[in-house]
Amino acid sequence: DCMCDHNLGTCYATALAAMYEAMGENVTDASYGMYVKFTLSPHGNMSSPTVEASGAAFQEALVLEVEDMGMEDTRNWSAVGASLAANEPLDDEVIEAYVSHIGSCNTDAGCQASTRVQVNRRVQYEVTVTTALVDMAEKSEKLVSVSVGGQELGECNPSPADDFDCGYSDCFERERLRAEITSSGMVDLRVHAVRTNSDCHCNRLLGYCYSAYDAAMGEASGEEPLTDPRYGMFVRFTLKPITNSQADAEGLSAESGLPSWVRLQRRGAECVGNDVLLGTNIPLLDCLELCREVPDCTYVGAGVGRKLGMCFWQLGTCNEFEEDFYDVYQVFDAGLVEPASPPLGLACDS
Repeated sequence: DCMCDHNLGTCYATALAAMYEAMGENVTDASYGMYVKFTLSPHGNMSSPTVEASGAAFQEALVLEVEDMGMEDTRNWSAVGASLAANEPLDDEVIEAYVSHIGSCNTDAGCQASTRVQVNRRVQYEVTVTTALVDMAEKSEKLVSVSVGGQELGECNPSPADDFDCGYSDCFERERLRAEITSSGMVDLRVHAVRTNSDCHCNRLLGYCYSAYDAAMGEASGEEPLTDPRYGMFVRFTLKPITNSQADAEGLSAESGLPSWVRLQRRGAECVGNDVLLGTNIPLLDCLELCREVPDCTYVGAGVGRKLGMCFWQLGTCNEFEEDFYDVYQVFDAGLVEPASPPLGLACDS
C-alpha cells in the first residue's frame, strides 16, 4: 500500500500517488509490500581502525580486525570501510542536501523528515538553512524545529505574501557547528513542519520549486503535464567548511568556534539570580560582543531552542545554575586571554 523512492528513502501512500496521477503527474516510484531500513551506528570501543587510514591500507586493517573477531567473510566489511574513506568530502568541499516531505503537512502534528550526509570529520563546518515558502503565509504555518547533528537551531517562521510563493527564504545563516557534531563523519539533518499544505511542486535534482496553482493553470491551457511531486516541506542545508585562516581572522578557536576571549560555562541553563536583557534575535557572536562592550558584564546567557536569539547579561558571580533554554558563557576583558585554571587544592592567591 506504499510507494517508495529507494534513492531518497521516503515512502508515501499509493492512494496519494493515484491522486497525483489523476492530476496528470507521472509517478515512477514502485509500490512495496515490505520496506525496511537498517542503520548501523558505532557502539563501544573495540580498538577498530579509524577512517583516517585510506585506500588499501585502511581496507587491510579492517579485514584484519574482522578476522580477529572470528568473522568468516570479510569482503563486504572491507569494502564498506574503503568506500567510507574514498567518499569522504574534501577539506574545502561545500555540502548541499535537502530534507523534504512529499504530500501535505497540514495538521497540528505536521510531519518530520531527516536525511544523513557524510562530512569530513577533520573539518569544522558552518551551516546555512533555507526553506521553500510552501504554504507559510499564516504564522501557524512554519518549521517548528530545525536541527543539525542534534544541535537545535530553532524554528523558522517566514511571512510570504501568499501560500503559493514557493521561493526560498533564509532560516539560519552561517551557524557554526560544534566540532564534535561532525567528528564521526556522518551528520543527521532534521526538520519538523506543521500546518503546511503541499502547495508547491519541487525538483530535487535542480533544487527549485514552483506554485501548484501556476502548474495547474499551465496544464489547463494545454501545456505539457508536470512530473515533479508536490511537497509540504522542502528545506535546503548548505554545510561550508571553516578554514583555519577564516577562524584566525574572526578570532575564533578552531575547535570550539568561539572567540579566544570566551569560555563556555554551562549548556541548557541560566545563572540563578537577576539578569538584564541585551537584545532579541541576536546571533551568538553578536551577543558575546554586546556583553564584552558592557562594563562589568562577565557572564552572558545566549538563548537556544525555543529561546534562540535571546541575549541576557547574567548578573552576579554565576556560581549556581538552573535548567533553561540558554547556554551560559564567561566573557573576558578585551586584550585578555582566558586565564589558566589554578591547580586543584590551591587557593587563588597561592
